[in-house]
Amino acid sequence: MVEKPLYFIQQVSEITGLSKLVIRKWEERYQIVIPKRLDNGYRVYTEADVNKILSVKNLTDQGYSVKQAALFLQKNDRNPS
Repeated sequence: MVEKPLYFIQQVSEITGLSKLVIRKWEERYQIVIPKRLDNGYRVYTEADVNKILSVKNLTDQGYSVKQAALFLQKNDRNPS
């Protein structure tokens, strides 16, 4: 079985260009992703989590609000094409 890579919040911040604070706030306010927690409480993100964050960032860069982007992703998760 191949293990999928996990990323710490600092790595996600570097990949997305978002601050760690923004990532945490998006989690809390919009439940864009719900990262797993290690025994020490550190967040770890899957590649799918990182891709969701990048999708929201791309939509906000296009002028959508974070809330609109999060709702759009939730709708697409429920109704994949």
